[in-house]
Amino acid sequence: MKIGSSIPLLFIILVIYNLIALVFGAQTQETLNRVIISHTMNTGALFALTVNDLLILSGIVLLYFEIFKSTSSLNATIFDHVLSLMVFLAFLLEFIFVAPLTCAPFLIVGMMSLLDVMAGLTVSITAARRDFGIEK
Repeated sequence: MKIGSSIPLLFIILVIYNLIALVFGAQTQETLNRVIISHTMNTGALFALTVNDLLILSGIVLLYFEIFKSTSSLNATIFDHVLSLMVFLAFLLEFIFVAPLTCAPFLIVGMMSLLDVMAGLTVSITAARRDFGIEK
């Protein structure tokens, strides 16, 4: 079992949010709402991508890979689920108790983390039923 492969990918987003909160403190919200890229589209509308938007988009991509990882039937899968649950609990507790991280985008990525836990358990239970031949 590779320890590095067991680390939930959404932990990366959690660390980035924490680093931003640690470095910028009271200005965390302003930093997260800072525009990274802006472009005027052909329609004339202005498209602006903020740090929060980028973290949410990254979280969606990482969630895909997490769900893909959960389809593995290795023994380390249970350990992966436990780590994913710990990451979700960290998101939840920080959302509740860390003022700079009390924002909708952080909650959205936290819900992605919950979805990672639920999808991983669902896939594992379904695979276990199939392996043991349990019918509904």
